[in-house]
Amino acid sequence: MATILDSLVGSCAKKLQDMISEEAILLLGVREELMELKRTMNQIQCFLNDAEKRRIEAAVNNWLSELKDAIYEADDIIDLARLEGNKLLADRPSSSRSSASFKGSSFCSCLPNIRIRHKIAVQIRTSTLNLRRFQSLVKDS
Repeated sequence: MATILDSLVGSCAKKLQDMISEEAILLLGVREELMELKRTMNQIQCFLNDAEKRRIEAAVNNWLSELKDAIYEADDIIDLARLEGNKLLADRPSSSRSSASFKGSSFCSCLPNIRIRHKIAVQIRTSTLNLRRFQSLVKDS
């Protein structure tokens, strides 16, 4: 199982690396949170190599199973961040449009975007903390 997780974590880390500099992510405002998630995934990938050597222990197998769920959750959050960032990018007035049309938009029209940004940032932070919990379990053992 550790080999499969290693591949999954590597895939998520690559996906994060590719999307961190995308304009949609910059617009969403969660770049730093995604960078922290990527660092955590890279560290977990190192620990998975050690876990593969110790997989005969029942506790390690339970840990790997729970970690797999956490990685899938993080992968879903990465996809959500990309999706919502692209939506914000599509809704953003282009530079070719007149600035008067943007000035006419109300402050209230920005509130849903703030709510989406906050929701995704909280999900990323929660996922990162969850993954760090696994990381600390490995360090303590």
